[in-house]
Amino acid sequence: MYKMHYFKGFIPLIISVLIFSDAAIAQNTEKYLNVGQDTVGDPFLLDTTTMGKIERGFGSVLLVYQVKNGMMDEILVRASCTETRLWILGFRAYDQNGIKVDEYKEQREVPIKGDNPASKSMQYYCHAIGARGW
Repeated sequence: MYKMHYFKGFIPLIISVLIFSDAAIAQNTEKYLNVGQDTVGDPFLLDTTTMGKIERGFGSVLLVYQVKNGMMDEILVRASCTETRLWILGFRAYDQNGIKVDEYKEQREVPIKGDNPASKSMQYYCHAIGARGW
């Protein structure tokens, strides 16, 4: 029940961040960092305040969000800075009221090289925690 109330206020916040120009997004990098965009230009945003926290059913994760067509997608990513490995753990989808409508769990290792949201999230996270070599 708590998460539902949290996300009811969260979706309008994310939508308002997306409406601002790139300069405004840059000012909000303390909480959400733009880590890429899809083919139509919709941004992926890393939640920098929850990096590495335990997410029930997934473990320690990075949360990456994308708002599109009134829905919010949440990508759960696990980064191992010391092993230089990266996994996509799953996805969640929320409707415009912040209610979870779908959840998909997987554990797929992805390459850390490249210009994708998961890799950029890992790079930011590993640098932020001062991991050796980052």
